[in-house]
Amino acid sequence: MFVDVSYRGLKVAARARMTESGPEAGFVEVDLPLPVGTRLALSGDATLEVRVMGVVEQESGAKSPPGMRVAWGEAAKATGPSPIPSPIPIPSPSPIPSPSPIPSPIPPPIAVPEPPPSPVVMVAPPTTVIGEEPTPGPDPGESSPDDGAGGGDGRRRRPRKKTQVGRP
Repeated sequence: MFVDVSYRGLKVAARARMTESGPEAGFVEVDLPLPVGTRLALSGDATLEVRVMGVVEQESGAKSPPGMRVAWGEAAKATGPSPIPSPIPIPSPSPIPSPSPIPSPIPPPIAVPEPPPSPVVMVAPPTTVIGEEPTPGPDPGESSPDDGAGGGDGRRRRPRKKTQVGRP
């Protein structure tokens, strides 16, 4: 027998092959079966309201074609899932005042220790010992290692000019 399969008014399959496997059950061959528990309408010689009871998926090398096992009449109603119970109202507990935020205690001010006084370094002026002559510094005429004339790394250096900023 061939039937048209529709779901909520939408045609799912046209002229699908249906084989009966009992007084209130059958198998409808469709390429894309619908999930178990889905209510469908089969129309052919007569219109039947059915429920999908099992699914056979498409498999390579399978001996049976893909489709849905369907049941109608009392078989569809008896094996269907139980209706979802309505939620039981939970009595609200006695109103508990919401806790007000407790202010945190203000911490006492922290005394910042003063840094220890820095050591004072005093430089004494050069002292002259009586009876000794002071050691002379380098002569301006003599060459020093900085000007490149008497040692160093062998590079020649120009003497620097002393300038004062802001004065001509």
